[in-house]
Amino acid sequence: MGTTSGGQVTKELLPNNYTISMNYAFARNEKNQNVTANPVVVFQTKNVAVSLQTCSGGSNLPGGDVQYYSGGWRTFGTTGSSGTVNNELLPNIYTFGMNYAFARNEKIQDVNSNLNVVFTTTMVSSAYSGSIQYYSGGWRTFTKPSMYMLPNTYTFSFGGAQKSIPISGCSIGIAP
Repeated sequence: MGTTSGGQVTKELLPNNYTISMNYAFARNEKNQNVTANPVVVFQTKNVAVSLQTCSGGSNLPGGDVQYYSGGWRTFGTTGSSGTVNNELLPNIYTFGMNYAFARNEKIQDVNSNLNVVFTTTMVSSAYSGSIQYYSGGWRTFTKPSMYMLPNTYTFSFGGAQKSIPISGCSIGIAP
């Protein structure tokens, strides 16, 4: 039918039932409608919020890079000081990816039924006095005494001695 201008597009059609589709932000929705009974076909986007939260839910974290999958990975945005980033998407089921502290988690969500996509971190603490690094696409410095990390299994290096540790839950202490 064409590209919307000001959120609308018009086209003369014979009275009939039609399947009409809308492509927006690399996603597609379709509607079957009898234009004789109702000539206005409405596609409504949803304001989707993706948040990066601490386990307690008490605070959100800035600096999470968010993507969504729709025929390929697309940029959604970066969580700001509120720990949340919002975008308009067509109601569909999407896979969302959160990159934080050099790690990544993915989540599938139907934004037609739930507009709030939440990624939860784990507080990782250590009393180890030496140097600590963790591997996530390369060796990264662990910020002592604690830092928030996405749930995953990481290899930690405690002064050179390596140990694989699964990170999950609200908080965890790590040691060699």
